[in-house]
Order: sequence, then structure tokens, then C-alpha cells
Amino acid sequence: MRRNLRKWNRHRLMMGTICALTLFTGMKAANVLAAGENTEDETYVEDSGLIEISQQEADPLAVLKRSVIELKANMDDTVVLEDINIDNSKIETFGFDRNKNGLQNVKVKVSLTNNDDTTSLGYSFEETVPVKMVKSTAPVIRLKNDSVVVNNGDVWNAASYLAYINDDSGILPVLKIEGDINMNVDGDYTVTYTALDTEGNSSEAVLHIAVRTHEEVIRAREEAERKAREEEAKRKAEEARRRQQLNASVSFTAPSGSEMRGTGSNPYRGGWSNCTWGAWQLVYNNQGVKLPQFHNAYEWLKYAQAYGYSTGSTPRVGSVAVYKRHVAYVAAISDDGTQVYIKEGGHNGKYNERWVSATEGIPTQFLRGYIYIGN
Repeated sequence: MRRNLRKWNRHRLMMGTICALTLFTGMKAANVLAAGENTEDETYVEDSGLIEISQQEADPLAVLKRSVIELKANMDDTVVLEDINIDNSKIETFGFDRNKNGLQNVKVKVSLTNNDDTTSLGYSFEETVPVKMVKSTAPVIRLKNDSVVVNNGDVWNAASYLAYINDDSGILPVLKIEGDINMNVDGDYTVTYTALDTEGNSSEAVLHIAVRTHEEVIRAREEAERKAREEEAKRKAEEARRRQQLNASVSFTAPSGSEMRGTGSNPYRGGWSNCTWGAWQLVYNNQGVKLPQFHNAYEWLKYAQAYGYSTGSTPRVGSVAVYKRHVAYVAAISDDGTQVYIKEGGHNGKYNERWVSATEGIPTQFLRGYIYIGN
């Protein structure tokens, strides 16, 4: 220790003859400290005149003091680090802002303390040094949960699962959300949230999403599908029945009943082999109305209108259906009004009864209209 003190006194005397203070102008080396590297035993020295300090440093003044003293010792042989208690040495700064990101010129005044005790070495210096405050930590991003289960069919709102996002700079980071989710298809999906600050630092958080259909929804859907199948089966059965009625015909070779008798001075000839004879006779037998002579079947609609009978396209029970070249008596109408049950002559030369379309006519015979008998 005596050797060190003698060395220090010798250096101090020599420096006193030259200059009481040594300036930092022309310095070739400076301490560059990254976040987490502020220790007494480990210092990263870079060949630069710049002192870098992390904004996240707990005691930036201590880092600045150590950097300045070590830099001074590196440039000045009269300053011996082994003789200096850096922790007990003092530093004053002017123009230093630890919260200001970037480069700033800081004026420092350092008073050195002896390594063996707290006594001052009687040596101090002042200088303006370039200091760069850097932010080396990434922004913070947190989610409410790492995984969630959502209902099939819900609306996806990615922001609702974000709990916290922050950056020490005070500037809100840019948030990117990546990942494809189909809320209408059950499955497992992944969404990545990325927070990016102005300096390019980023942090990520991953959310695992399970899209599931609720059990009640499944049961309701299955019930709806079952009912739909039953309705479809009923519809097809009814359609088949109507098709069968539409296509089926019942012929009589020697039927009985009033429809088969020819009475009332029927103006037509041919009996049941003639559709006009049959239609006229059926009107008379069922309603007691003697129709005029309407000539050929395709002319019945025109002559009926001329005689003052009402006509139309909607069937009525007791009306006469007029087709391209055929006429028939309407005996019944289906509940939904789509079919009529006709009685007719001239069907393959015989009397016949069948269900046919109320609007489209009969096979190979389109519908011209209906003649309404009476009221």
C-alpha cells in the first residue's frame, strides 16, 4: 500500500507541474455497458468515445461513475485503479436524464476516494462526456389465458383476450395478430400476438383456441335434422301418392250409378265413349242442369262464355274442366287445391275417374279453363 501511495504522490506531483486537470479530449476508449452487465468485476470495453447505459439499469449514476473512472484510468497513467475505491468515490452530473432515450452530452465532476479507507485522494476532475441511453428490453405483452374454449358460431374478437401490453418508452407498441380461425368449424387453432416497439424489439404471446359446439346446440341441431328428415319423407310420400293418383285411372266396362245413365235429352251422341256426351250428362245427373250445345270439346269454353256462363282458371266442385280437346266433370278438389278429381267419358272409349293436376291439365292435354255451373 505504501508503494501505491508513493506512486500516487509521485504521479500527483508530476501532474501538478503539468496541469491540475486532464481533459478527455481525444479519448480512444470508453466503457459500453449493456443491460444486466453492471458488475464490479466485469466490464465490457469497446474502442469508442461513447458511454452506453441501459435505461433499465437500476443505478445509472453508478454505471456512469465507474465508466468515467475506468476510462480516466485507461487514458491517464497517474490514475491507478488499484488505489481507488470506486464505490465510495463521488460523482456529480449536469444535464444527465436517465429517461431520455438516445445521445446526450453530460458534464461530470468526479472526486476519487482511497481504496483502503474513505479518505479522499485529493484528486478530482471534470469533463463533458457523450452518453447514450439505450433501451434494450422488449415490450411486455400478456394474455388473460394461454388457452380458451369458444362456442362454435360466436364472433371472434382477438383483442378481448389481451390482458396487458406496455413499453417503457411510453409509446404504445405496434400489435400484430396472426392466425386463421374458423368459428363455424370445430377444431383447435393457434393465434400469435406480437408487440413491436419503435426500435425493433418484439415480444410474442401465443393463444390456443378450441372451437367447440355446445352440447345443447348439438342436440338441437340433431333434433332439427331429424324433423327435417321426417318432413322430407312425408313430402316425398305425399308427392308419390299424388303422382300415383295423377297417373292412375279406373275404367269401368259396365258401371252402375246415375252417372252412367243417359237422360235429360243429351244433345251429344256416342254415350260414354264421347267426352262431350259424358260431361253434359254428368252435369245434368249431378246438378239437374241442361247445358246448351257447346259443339266440340275445345270450343266449350268459348260457347259457354257466349251463353253467359262464368269461366276461370281456378277449379270448383261441379264445374267442367276444358282441356285442349277434352272435357270432364270436376267431382272433388284436393285440400291444397293442386289436384282435381274428374269424372269423364271418352277415356279410351269408356267412362273413367282419376286425379289430375288442377293447373297443368292431363297428360298430352293442357288446361284451357273451367266452366262454372250455377252459382
